[in-house]
Amino acid sequence: MAYMGAGPKPKGDLARIRSQTGISLLNDTTSNSSVLVEGDRTAIETLLEGLPNWQVFENRQHKLVTGVRFGAKRKHAVSK
Repeated sequence: MAYMGAGPKPKGDLARIRSQTGISLLNDTTSNSSVLVEGDRTAIETLLEGLPNWQVFENRQHKLVTGVRFGAKRKHAVSK
């Protein structure tokens, strides 16, 4: 979630986010304007109704392929 208002994240808003049923506040210290939350979509939408200066940006995780080195040069097979 990102705080779009002026100044730092309001402490009252953070307390409301922490207390919301169905939402876990995972991190609120890495940014002056955003927090990382995890929870049910409905619970997050309900929370946002009471926090007009906040927006949600979905964070998706992707499993990385193991054994792949990014930036590594490929060896090309030479046919004879």
